[in-house]
Amino acid sequence: MDIHDSKTQEPKAPARSARVQQKVEARRRQIYAAATELFSVQGYRAASMRELAAALNMNKATLYHYVQSKEQLLTMLYTEVIAENTAIMQAVIGRGLSAAETLREVLVQRVEYTTTHQPLLRIFYEEELELPPNLSAPLRQEREHYERVLLELVQRGLNEGSLRSPVSAQMTVNTLLGAVNWTYRWYKPGGPLSPRAFAEGVTDTVLGGLLV
Repeated sequence: MDIHDSKTQEPKAPARSARVQQKVEARRRQIYAAATELFSVQGYRAASMRELAAALNMNKATLYHYVQSKEQLLTMLYTEVIAENTAIMQAVIGRGLSAAETLREVLVQRVEYTTTHQPLLRIFYEEELELPPNLSAPLRQEREHYERVLLELVQRGLNEGSLRSPVSAQMTVNTLLGAVNWTYRWYKPGGPLSPRAFAEGVTDTVLGGLLV
């Protein structure tokens, strides 16, 4: 083999490595989806890694090759929910809309996300106490960051006069989140409204007394 031949073959190793990594990530996504379904139906504490492996048609040793523990899986679920909702909110804020328009769209997309990820949100809201203490603190900080950004948005709307509320900005945020977060419990897929239409209806209802 001459020098030219060896050079033309050099990229093959990185290409193979990328393909392997893609397969690993795809397998982890399958595990993640199966864990979401299992934890949602049985509850986190009752579910076992053995049952998860069985649902995936793999043995426990193979499962532990991809994830270290059940606690790690739960942490991954929480991390994804917070990261995705924060990214959604920041994208809406980046549009440069008014405070009232931004708040409405943030809430609409949050309800829509909740209704299209019901098993995941069931875990998120009902299994928080199962998070390991050393992992729950940073996740709680990320969640509080989301709420602070929302608080700043509401306060801006109150200052501008596009929003009104008989209570403080913080109480307003708490009320809004309390209303939209629990839609995962009573939204029925396959009903007359699409997730987007449902989300707009819920949001317009909870914002009815706030918009000027």
